[in-house]
Amino acid sequence: MYLWKVDRLIDDFRAGEITQTEQFKYILFNTVLMVLISDPFVYSGSSYNLYDLINSLCALIVSIGGVYCCYKRNKEGDNRDLIVRLVCIGLPVGIRVFVFLIPLFILIGFLDIFIAGDIENADFANEPIETTPYDIASFIFFLLVYYIYLSKKIAKVST
Repeated sequence: MYLWKVDRLIDDFRAGEITQTEQFKYILFNTVLMVLISDPFVYSGSSYNLYDLINSLCALIVSIGGVYCCYKRNKEGDNRDLIVRLVCIGLPVGIRVFVFLIPLFILIGFLDIFIAGDIENADFANEPIETTPYDIASFIFFLLVYYIYLSKKIAKVST
């Protein structure tokens, strides 16, 4: 695995020496890196609480497991085009899952607001937004459904 030597990686691609296992390593490393790098930017200017840390760790674990599950399903099939399938099939799968889960997210949002406290005296404009257990549950549920659905579609295309 090359992390700095792009030209060597290009040579290996041209020679057909990048296996599906190598592609899995790259996509897994990229997924972990994106979660870790993007996390501080998501919370820039807002409070970071224990729930944010839990959310980040859970997202990292589910993402690693999800990418691995997709890799295994692809390997059980024709063991080709892992990255292309993850990216290309992942986009419409993500959109579809998000659209179907919007009503659930709205319901959870309303429940979160009403359970959290005194809605009539809340000053939403001046109070910092903090992550709650409902936020974590919603996000992790989305990721789980996304990776389960994506792995099923990758299994279907690889047979």
